[in-house]
Amino acid sequence: MPSFFKVLIVVLVALLLYSGFMAALPHIRFSRVKGKMEEAVQAALVESDESLARGLAEVCLEQKVPLVGDFFYKVKDEQGKLFYYQPETEEERQEYLKGAIAYFLEHIKRIPGQEISISIEYQTETYFPFGLYTLKQNFSHTETSSLAR
Repeated sequence: MPSFFKVLIVVLVALLLYSGFMAALPHIRFSRVKGKMEEAVQAALVESDESLARGLAEVCLEQKVPLVGDFFYKVKDEQGKLFYYQPETEEERQEYLKGAIAYFLEHIKRIPGQEISISIEYQTETYFPFGLYTLKQNFSHTETSSLAR
């Protein structure tokens, strides 16, 4: 087999592995957020909604979950160039956290003394090299727990 084909096969295999990793990464991040939601409903007896929302918002920022505005999407700047928008300054981090806390406060439902549920729903965009393809994936989860022990 000519060496050109060997190089082509290696490049295609590397591209396939990279694409598989990029497609799996949002699922890995989602499972981490789900785990934190499970911990939050277990701690609901002793923690307030605000502290639960703050903890979940921090995890979402760490996991790059696009809950607030255009954070963690590609957007155009003033010159028309695309860039991946993520919180870089402390002010942008606080803006994201404030929006994510508001999101979770809206999606934490308590029936006093009986039950708590926390829900999340969002869409991620995974960008492949050279702008060939953008994979859009929807994620949603509701974690519910009885408060009666």
